[in-house]
Amino acid sequence: MSVPSQPMDAAIKAIPFEGKRHLIVSAAVIMGAFISVLDINVVNVAMPHMRGSFGIDLSSITWVATSYSIAHLIMIIMSDWWSTVLGRKRFYLISFGIFVAGAILAGFSTTFS
Repeated sequence: MSVPSQPMDAAIKAIPFEGKRHLIVSAAVIMGAFISVLDINVVNVAMPHMRGSFGIDLSSITWVATSYSIAHLIMIIMSDWWSTVLGRKRFYLISFGIFVAGAILAGFSTTFS
C-alpha cells in the first residue's frame, strides 16, 4: 500500500477545472495537436507541387520539411518555459495566431527564397 506524496496532492487540488471547463480545455489541446500533425502531413504531400511551382531540385525542397520539423521540435522543447513566462492560455493563443499567420504567408509565397 503506497501513500500519495504531498506534492501530488497539492497539484491535484490546484487543478482549476470545474464543471465542463475541462472539456473545453481538452478540445482546444486536441485541436492544436491535430492541426500540428495535419500540417506536417500537408507539407509532405505538397512538396512535389512546391517543387514544380518553384522550379527547384529535390534536395532544396527537402529542406522545407526538415526545417519545419526542427522548428517544431524546438518549440516543443521550449513550450514549458514559454507557458511559464506567458501563461498557458496566452501562450496557446499566441502560438496558434503565429501558426495561422505563417500558414497564410506561406500560402501566398510566390518564390522559394
